[in-house]
Amino acid sequence: MFNTYFDKLVPRTISYTAALTNYFFRAHMEVTSIPGGITITNSSGEQMNGWFSIYYDSVADDTRAQIPDAAWYLKLSPDETSGTLTVNFPYQEESTYTLAFKGELGQEGKAPFDEHYAVAGQVFTWAPPTSTVTYKLYHTGSNPKGVAISPNGSTLYVGCQDDDTVQVFDTESLSGTPYATIPVGDGPNFLALTPSGKYLFISNEWDKSISVIDTETLSVAQTITGLPSFPQELEVTADGSRLYATSWGWYPVTRVDIAGSPPFNVVRYENYDVHRWGQGLGINNTKSELYAGYNTF
Repeated sequence: MFNTYFDKLVPRTISYTAALTNYFFRAHMEVTSIPGGITITNSSGEQMNGWFSIYYDSVADDTRAQIPDAAWYLKLSPDETSGTLTVNFPYQEESTYTLAFKGELGQEGKAPFDEHYAVAGQVFTWAPPTSTVTYKLYHTGSNPKGVAISPNGSTLYVGCQDDDTVQVFDTESLSGTPYATIPVGDGPNFLALTPSGKYLFISNEWDKSISVIDTETLSVAQTITGLPSFPQELEVTADGSRLYATSWGWYPVTRVDIAGSPPFNVVRYENYDVHRWGQGLGINNTKSELYAGYNTF
């Protein structure tokens, strides 16, 4: 008789126990590590509304503590993934953490107002993202100085001061050699492009000129001469209507109107009551302000 009951009851007990275990531990979460934080996916098949918190084991005092500010009240539908959740992980090496859920799972619990809420946990590993730096070597002429990149990032322009040339590179090519070399003035220094990328300007330091290159024909469309001193840094306004150049001399800033097509003309020289040796230059297009840096020697 006992064997008969054993054969019938024990399998049923195991089945009931498995069903209860599956029910009480039916909440499932997936954690995806991303730079600076995580995302959480509800993979339980039921709505999850409640608090999600991250805990870590402290090496200092062998206790488990919540990461400060790493707690969010979320409502996640089945298979829904949260947005990026920023986490300031305490260890900046690969470590194990615990994501804890406390709240409503399906129809179970109405936390935090009902004391019979659902709980769940998920252990995950987080490691700081690794970055790979790649570089490409471009073989230029002698003494490369200024560089400029086309608006679409496909073309690199390099001014070679000792060769008096501008070299043109395809950034997608693996060769690292120029596909065009354009003769310009004496001592090409800084480069600047119009917003459209149509025209490239080069300050030629030693012959006091600015070369204008048509980037479609890869030829010099104009040489702007008559600058009062040795041109240095170049900047083009956001609307492409003006070019500014700093210079070493009594008139440190030169303005050139460049709307339309060459020839472009120097409009005026600005002293601004500053030091003579103009170098750095920047434009705040929002405030219509021009910033220039000068040596004080």
